[in-house]
Amino acid sequence: MKSIINRLPNREQVVLLFLAISLPINFWALVVFLQELPAYVLRMSAWEILSVLAYILTLALVDSLILLAICVILLLFMPTSLLKGRYTAAGTMSAYLIILWLIPIQYQESIAARFHVVEQSWFVWLWLALLFASFALFAIILVRSEKFERMIRAYLERVSLLASVYLFFNFAGLLIVIARNLIAANG
Repeated sequence: MKSIINRLPNREQVVLLFLAISLPINFWALVVFLQELPAYVLRMSAWEILSVLAYILTLALVDSLILLAICVILLLFMPTSLLKGRYTAAGTMSAYLIILWLIPIQYQESIAARFHVVEQSWFVWLWLALLFASFALFAIILVRSEKFERMIRAYLERVSLLASVYLFFNFAGLLIVIARNLIAANG
């Protein structure tokens, strides 16, 4: 039990990891929203479009928190030699690999249609194999290259401000969602 507690990250590492995770999730949420925006403009009012954006941003916040928990749990099972002073870099790369490999899952049907695949169970096995192979490759690179770790830290220092802006919009979206639900419950 004591070794598990010792393997948990400190507050600064968790915050930095959360900001690193929230950046691509919020970016992808906004890309999906902007893809649908022309259809929303044709059939919704400005308040309804803002409400849809608020729900999307709130969902991105929840997704970021879930992925943060998954990464912390995943890093608990990694060897201590890998994590020695590299928690944020390892967590960021784990999260980004998961996010990267979730994109094909989102477009699984269009990928299968493009390649004329009827049975899609192969896709899940291929996806899992590539995910684990990329984790192994990233672990080898992270252990052998301090330059790679420094690059990740430099990247995190640069994008933390942008991620903080996204976080502000996430909480603003959460407040709009709460306000809409309170108004709907009372009215």
